[in-house]
Amino acid sequence: MKRFLTYTLSVLIGLACASCGMYSETVRIETLQPAKYPVDYADKAVAIFNVLHVDGEQTPPYVYASDSLKTALAALGMKQGLESSDLFKGEDIPVYNLDLFCNGGCPDLYDSTYLRSLSEQTGAALLIMVDSVAITKDTLVERRNNYVDYGDYYLGIINAAYKAQFRFYDVEAQRYLPVFRMNDTLSYERAAWDTVKVFEGIPEAQVDTLVSVALGQYFAKQTVPQWVSGRRFYFSRYSLTGESQRWGQAAYYADRQDWKQAIYFWGQILQQSKWERAACAAFNLALGSEMIGEYTLALEWLQIADKYYVLPETEGYRKRVQERIAERNLMERRLE
Repeated sequence: MKRFLTYTLSVLIGLACASCGMYSETVRIETLQPAKYPVDYADKAVAIFNVLHVDGEQTPPYVYASDSLKTALAALGMKQGLESSDLFKGEDIPVYNLDLFCNGGCPDLYDSTYLRSLSEQTGAALLIMVDSVAITKDTLVERRNNYVDYGDYYLGIINAAYKAQFRFYDVEAQRYLPVFRMNDTLSYERAAWDTVKVFEGIPEAQVDTLVSVALGQYFAKQTVPQWVSGRRFYFSRYSLTGESQRWGQAAYYADRQDWKQAIYFWGQILQQSKWERAACAAFNLALGSEMIGEYTLALEWLQIADKYYVLPETEGYRKRVQERIAERNLMERRLE
C-alpha cells in the first residue's frame, strides 16, 4: 500500500541551506497514517446495522424513536466512507435494519447466539452497530465572495453538535470491541458559483440529513488508515555554475517522481563532493530512500550526512522518518 503523490512547487526557495550554498525545492507527498480509531478489518466480511430504537435499557437516554432516521443515514454514510477507503475499494458493504431480524420482538444485542444468527444471515464476520445519532444543535453560515471576472462564489457551512454511538462485534471472538461514543461538533461545507446560495431555504430536516450522512462518512474514515498530505524539501541546485549540471539532472527526475534515477545522480554527486555539498547529497539520498519506502536506509543516509557536515535541517527530518517507521510498524501490527 505504497503511494506517493509528489509535485514540485513552482517557487524555488533560495537560502534554505545558505550554509552549503544550495537552493532547494519543496515537494508535497501523501503518507499513509494509522487509523484514529483502529478496527481490525483484516480478512473479515463486514455488515452495517441500523439499530431501530425502542424504549428500554438498550436505548441511550438522549435517543428517541424519531432519531432512527438519523442512524439509518449515518449507517449509509459509514458504508460510503468505508467503500471509498483503500481497504474496501470495490466492495459492496451491506446495510441492514435490525427490525428485519426481530421476529416481532426487540433483539438482545448482547446475546452471542442472536449475534451469530445475524452473522449467518448476512455472511459477515464483523457486525457494525450504528446505535444512536442525535443532532443536538446546528448553525448554518453562508459566505459570499465576489470575483469580478467570474461572479459570486458562495460557501455554505453547517456546524452541528452531535452525540453518537457505534459498536463493532467480532463474531469469531464473540465480543464487542470498545464502544465508540462521540460527543463533538461536525462541520459540513458546500460551495457553488452563481447567485443562488448553496443552503438557502432548505428545511431543518434536510440539514439533519446532510449532517447524519457526513457523520457516518467521517467516523468510517477514522477507523481505517488515511492518506495525509505532507511536505518535504530537497537540495536541488548548487550555486556555482560548474557544479549545477548533476544537481539539475537529479532534480529533473525528482520533479517527475522518478526517485530511483534521482538517487543515482545524487549518489554520483556524493562520490565527487565533500563537506557541505556531500552532506546535502546524502540528505537528498535519505529523501529518495524514504520516497521508495526504505525508511531505515533513509536514517543511515542522514547519519552519513552528519559525518560530512551537520545541516540544520537534518535533525527535524530524522524525527519525521522515525515517526514514519513507527506508523508503519503500528499498521503492520494491526493487520497481522
